[in-house]
Amino acid sequence: MASDLLIERLDSTAPRHRAEDPWTTTYAVTGRRISGTVEIAPRFHSQGWEFMPTDLHVAYGWDKYSRHVGTLQVNGIQLEGALHMSTTAPPHWALITIRRVTEGSYGEAPDATQRRSREILQAVVQAHVDDVRHAYEKAAQYARHMRVSRLRDLRASEHEALRALREAQAAVRTASARIDELDENFDWLLTLHAPHPPIPAVPLDA
Repeated sequence: MASDLLIERLDSTAPRHRAEDPWTTTYAVTGRRISGTVEIAPRFHSQGWEFMPTDLHVAYGWDKYSRHVGTLQVNGIQLEGALHMSTTAPPHWALITIRRVTEGSYGEAPDATQRRSREILQAVVQAHVDDVRHAYEKAAQYARHMRVSRLRDLRASEHEALRALREAQAAVRTASARIDELDENFDWLLTLHAPHPPIPAVPLDA
């Protein structure tokens, strides 16, 4: 990584800090043929349960899938996009594709720019994670913001799980009763189902 790379965390009042939410951090990045900003925001992992978010959304260019926007330029090339990563299982950086803006669309950046961009993004993410207190505060703000919607989703899941449980319990009771019929009560039930001799008719003049 180039020794001239400078990473500065911008104050929320800085003009280049565009995010309106309180949990997004903007980093200004400068260096030889490097300029622009990277936005980092906490995210919950999509699989399983976690109380605090451990994933990060890292926007280094315009990201059409979120409101986050980075403005990173590397080797004179304007980058495009973002990446979603876990802090508990960091990505294989060499496998990440960095995209560039080109003629109103986007495509893969040149190999040299991709390598340098990965190094820059890895350094920015590391700076964010290393500031443990700051990273915690941002994660806590996002967790508080998501609290109501997560509670709503969990209560809906609980309601559905209880409904399924009641159905399963009813199915268990039905199966248990049929097991008893074929097990301990088999001979007794056979007797109940056996044909009985007809009852003699009583003469009307008896």
